[in-house]
Amino acid sequence: MAINVVMVSGTVFGAAEDVAHHAAQILAEAGLNVMYKPRFTHSELLALEPDALLFVTSTTGMGEVTNNRA
Repeated sequence: MAINVVMVSGTVFGAAEDVAHHAAQILAEAGLNVMYKPRFTHSELLALEPDALLFVTSTTGMGEVTNNRA
């Protein structure tokens, strides 16, 4: 049985989203079940019953929190 990985990204200019897409491909090729969206609600995350969560983020400037945080 494959590991179920849920990926979430937070980005200002898209770098973390690009990395997340690439990482999702690599993990899927390694045999993991990967679900990626930039944002999930709490109920969506619980319904997916992930074995692991992977958060991919990037910041700009002095490390401000991204605008698309939940």
